[in-house]
Amino acid sequence: MAWHRTGTVTITQGSNVVVGAGVNWMRQHVGWIMVTAASGALHEIKEIVSSTEVRLAAPVTDADASGLGYFIIPTHALNADLIDSINQMITQFETSRGAWAAVYEDFSATTYQLWIDQGNAGTVGDFLAHLKGDKGDHGDTGDTGASAYEIWIAAGHSGDEAAFLDWFTQQALTQAGAARDAAQTAQGGAETARDAAQGSASQAANDLAAIAAIFDSFDDRYLGSKASDPLTDNDGDPLLTGAVYWNSVEGETRFYHSGTWERPSTTAATSAQQAVDAKLAALAAQAAAETAQSGAETARDAAQGWADTAEDTEVAPGQYSAKHHAQKAQAHANAASLASNASEWVSGGAHVYGQNVWSPLDFFTYRAKVAHSGSTLDPSLDEVNFAPASGGAGTGGGGAQFAEFEVNPAGELILSFYDPAGAVDAADFTINAAGELLLEIGL
Repeated sequence: MAWHRTGTVTITQGSNVVVGAGVNWMRQHVGWIMVTAASGALHEIKEIVSSTEVRLAAPVTDADASGLGYFIIPTHALNADLIDSINQMITQFETSRGAWAAVYEDFSATTYQLWIDQGNAGTVGDFLAHLKGDKGDHGDTGDTGASAYEIWIAAGHSGDEAAFLDWFTQQALTQAGAARDAAQTAQGGAETARDAAQGSASQAANDLAAIAAIFDSFDDRYLGSKASDPLTDNDGDPLLTGAVYWNSVEGETRFYHSGTWERPSTTAATSAQQAVDAKLAALAAQAAAETAQSGAETARDAAQGWADTAEDTEVAPGQYSAKHHAQKAQAHANAASLASNASEWVSGGAHVYGQNVWSPLDFFTYRAKVAHSGSTLDPSLDEVNFAPASGGAGTGGGGAQFAEFEVNPAGELILSFYDPAGAVDAADFTINAAGELLLEIGL
């Protein structure tokens, strides 16, 4: 394919735009090589803007010039593999050029000798003249203009056409090497991007697994809407303490605790009944205190002491005033009120500041002094984290503790007691000199 060299070009230093005059550039010139008379440097054509304007792949480094000769070398957008193949061909050609010249000389001599052997006579020149055929017709007149070699010479180079071909070959090798290096750099970038993409994919898989674990944990605790109490969680696994679901039949939320599903409405009703019972107990204790005070008024001199002597102060050996009993009764009422709001202490549980729990060892109510969790020591033994919510066990008198009261059909007030240390017996009561039965209501 002939090199395109019609017209002239104008170049601007630092610009990749080349403008032509008397040219007719076509779209297929993209990827071909342009060489100008300015320096003979090779420039890849990146874009055909119009039939008279092209954009190069890199800016021109030569000085501004116009009316320059040029030629365009068709490459058909050679790729890296084709350039490598050309480089190998050039290397092989340069390596074997001398050998081919020797073969040619041997071949010429051998052909001449065969001509002589056939009965011909003459010199090698006569032999070559003999080989020359008739003169052919003139061919069509080609485009006028400087040859590529002439443009190369005009650009300031020197040498014969062989030197021009060597220079052009070196330029092609340089451009091919640059293209190879750029391809290797691009390949390195692609591999880096591939590794980064693989890392991102791995991280995304890990994140997805973590999200799935979170969702599974949530699904194990919130079971959704069901018509009856479920026996397993949504995965068919055993129920977890604290699991919750919505009972669509009863229209209420239920919580799983200690192997059963609890109904908040039932729990609230139980707490309310406990509060009523505690109030009745307090009223009974107050009635007992008022009865004791009424009896004390019949003997004012002695009764004054029995009525007003401070709590835990003996009026007589082992005997206490009505005020003492009233305050103990009030403390019991307070303890009962606290107990109605207390829950059973569970080993290893978490407790907030001020929370009330009752001990499964002595059945007294204790209040958390500090927020804590993980303790395995019963509140009755844990003075660091708990303090008695009431006054604890009563002082003075026997060890019997007031438990509950009732009024029988005969209108008699029946009081029940218990002793945390053992059974209630005679040691828990005393009889004074007047024959009166004294009961110590311990709190």
